[in-house]
Amino acid sequence: MRKTFIYLIMLMICLSMTIEAKDIKVENAFITYVYGSVKIKSGEAASWEKAKIKQKIGVGDTLKTGRRSKAEINISGKKIIKIKPNTEIEIPKVYENEGGLFQTIKLLFGYVHVNGKKVDGEFNIQTPKAICGIRGTRYTLQVAGPREVLTVLSGSVMYSTFNKKVSKLVKKGEKITVKKAEEIKVEKVNVVKEEKKVIKEFIQKETESIESQAEELIETGSIEEAVDSVTDNFDVNVDLTPTETSTVGETKPKGSLHINW
Repeated sequence: MRKTFIYLIMLMICLSMTIEAKDIKVENAFITYVYGSVKIKSGEAASWEKAKIKQKIGVGDTLKTGRRSKAEINISGKKIIKIKPNTEIEIPKVYENEGGLFQTIKLLFGYVHVNGKKVDGEFNIQTPKAICGIRGTRYTLQVAGPREVLTVLSGSVMYSTFNKKVSKLVKKGEKITVKKAEEIKVEKVNVVKEEKKVIKEFIQKETESIESQAEELIETGSIEEAVDSVTDNFDVNVDLTPTETSTVGETKPKGSLHINW
């Protein structure tokens, strides 16, 4: 009886320690880019809301992208998670324990591209099949039903299924495909070719961002004000009055540019 009592006391102590190692607020996780239909659901909320740039992300929030839509989130300025179309993720859960910080993101379905510096503590991505222990800086992960694909562009990632049937260290330039029956296929990938895709996506993102800003100006009726502001600024700094003595490209005091007609 006494042993049972002592055991219960020890169990309560352990449980209290576990409770103290609860989620801590993710102050530095926020949305940095949205395009198309991107929605976020906070914690246990039943409804989805439109995601906005610079919006902070709380523990347990879920983010999803629609068809032809995408988003990016930034974690502590060190990890950038690019979320591709038709993707849903549960965003950073951070735990604090004796080993320091433990961060994990759940990729429920879809495709993500992770790019960033090494974070403090441990950083993992969890899929329906496995947990990916991150030891690298750049990689992509795709979940399409029972099929999961991990491609490592830099560093290495430990892919371990929950049933312990698969445990594979995927290195730079490797792609692992895991199917329904835990069938594994390892392939070599052309990192340079993959990097070109990243550059192309970056250019496309910047173009989409400019187009989005232009559309917003037009919708709000601010486009004329923006044009007038640019024109006024140009008139103040550039004097196009013709003179007899000035030459093309001659810079006068106060920043005026005189052009010889």
